[in-house]
Amino acid sequence: GATDDSNNNLLTGDVFYYDETSTSTDCYKWHFATDGQTVISGGKHEYNRKGVCRKCGARNSFGVNYAFDTTDNCYYVADNKTYADSEVTILEEYDDGVNGVYPVTYVQNSAFASNAKIVRVNLPSTVTSLDGGVFLNCPNLEYVSMTGVKEMPVVAIKRPYGTVATNNNFLNCAKLSVVIVGKEFDLSGQQFKAWGITEFVGVDIYVDGDEKTSKINAVSNGQNDLLTGVILY
Repeated sequence: GATDDSNNNLLTGDVFYYDETSTSTDCYKWHFATDGQTVISGGKHEYNRKGVCRKCGARNSFGVNYAFDTTDNCYYVADNKTYADSEVTILEEYDDGVNGVYPVTYVQNSAFASNAKIVRVNLPSTVTSLDGGVFLNCPNLEYVSMTGVKEMPVVAIKRPYGTVATNNNFLNCAKLSVVIVGKEFDLSGQQFKAWGITEFVGVDIYVDGDEKTSKINAVSNGQNDLLTGVILY
């Protein structure tokens, strides 16, 4: 392997493999030109916003763990409690190399719970459900975009990984200050609360829609103690 150590501190780039049949769209491969000296390489991956390389079609999970739901033919965000970066970006579609290309539609219960590294989360419009406790006790979470989620009722649901309750998605996220939602979203059923925390900021809700068509409902119901910010349309 090309592991870096005290003697190889310049080996921090990428590794390209020789393939005499490779082309300019074969990322991380190379071959010699007809002169036997000039190196021709497909270069590195160039990912689009869906995490798909524009040249070779390879997919990048960006460090996020996904799993396949064989009942609903979709992918979901699996257990990511040890996710190491401050920003989480979920793909619209995924391909595990076995089941094919399908949309990512929900996030597993407690997927990122108690992760102190996460600050920002970007969920695509294909993600319509948070399965409960997703960001429970994430003390540094500040920003969440989830325009595909229309509602978050507290119910029991059966998933491939078990039966769970869908509550507590943002419980004890005391630094949460920005949540971006679609115009169909109803906030009233979900917990934005900080138990035993006296110092917390208010959550400003950014609605992707105008005030007349928005269905948002942010009335405090005893569970929404963090919703002390403003709503922007």
